[in-house]
Amino acid sequence: MNNFRRRFPAPRQSLLEKEARTSSAPSAAFEPSKISQLAKEAPSWYKVASRRRLYGLLFPAAIVSYMTSGYDGSMMNSLQTVSYWDDYFGRPRGSTLGLVSAVIALGAICSTPFAPWVADKYGRRMGITVGSIIMIVGAIIQCESKNFAMFCVARFILGFGLSFCTTASPSLVSELSHPKERVAVTAVCNTCWFLGSILAAWITYGTRLIPSTVSATMSPSIFRTSSADDGS
Repeated sequence: MNNFRRRFPAPRQSLLEKEARTSSAPSAAFEPSKISQLAKEAPSWYKVASRRRLYGLLFPAAIVSYMTSGYDGSMMNSLQTVSYWDDYFGRPRGSTLGLVSAVIALGAICSTPFAPWVADKYGRRMGITVGSIIMIVGAIIQCESKNFAMFCVARFILGFGLSFCTTASPSLVSELSHPKERVAVTAVCNTCWFLGSILAAWITYGTRLIPSTVSATMSPSIFRTSSADDGS
């Protein structure tokens, strides 16, 4: 059982702590516990001005990047209930309707080989910036879509840029966050998906009765552009 525990980080750390307490000689392998000690002794983030500024910059730049993923998924589901969107794009059904929902994932898959390379070679901030710029371009095209094909291309571009942001953001957050709040701040990244989803649902719901193409694509896409701009 001890051999099994040594293969995994959390059980291994607990085992090392137990060995260090029972051993009289200092153990070099127990050095990482200083990070845990720092996290316990450090004051809360809201009591330190530098950490307040840090998280004030991290939240819109990196953490909110996850909102874009939830926003896109919820917006596409909500748009299907808008009659103006349905009429404007020729009432897509079946596989055609499935394509417009799945094409954003296809774009993300196509950018997967490039996103980690950009984040490692040019830095996490550059990865987020590149992804945000690509998504802004995709949101503008989506906002100005004249036909169904143009709308699908815009969705593909959005997915292509989304992979850059979601690859670089967690690394940037975990590397810059203080050890005391690192776990909580990193967890907030994933919960922001639901924040974007709820936001998109209400925006689409609020504009659904506008008797023009504004309710079909423009209003939700304009807010989508602003959320990508926060990341850049």
